[in-house]
Amino acid sequence: MIFFGRLKDGELLDIRQVDRTDAQVRLSMTSDVLLDLTSGRRSFASAWLGGAVTVDANIFDLLKLRSIL
Repeated sequence: MIFFGRLKDGELLDIRQVDRTDAQVRLSMTSDVLLDLTSGRRSFASAWLGGAVTVDANIFDLLKLRSIL
C-alpha cells in the first residue's frame, strides 16, 4: 500500500492511501514498525538508525528531515 501525507512543523498531516508513486521522500517499513512509531513506543531516529525504516530521498530533503528529528 502507498500512503500520502504532508510534513509540516514536524507533524505528518493529511495521511491517506493513494495510487500514485511520485513522492519527494519515501519511507519503507513493516506494519509493526509503523504501529510502534505511531504509538510512541519507538522513535523514528532509532528505527531509522536500526535499519527498520528505509528512507529514499534527495540530499536536500534528507537534511530537512534530519532537522525535525
